[in-house]
Amino acid sequence: MYGVGRLLLPFPSPKRLWDGAKLLWVASSILLPYIYSEGIRQMFFPLTVPAYYRTPPKKSPKKSFMH
Repeated sequence: MYGVGRLLLPFPSPKRLWDGAKLLWVASSILLPYIYSEGIRQMFFPLTVPAYYRTPPKKSPKKSFMH
């Protein structure tokens, strides 16, 4: 979205609009397959996915009081 905004400033033209559309098309063709393979809900709302679909948290080493 930032790149399209930069294309349209300071004066939007039909060529710049077309370049912005091509930019969004290429970006979506790269990103959308990854989003679909990972799962839309898991990628954007990870806390709503049940815990057995998530990777377990790393366990921190327990501190012992005796050496």
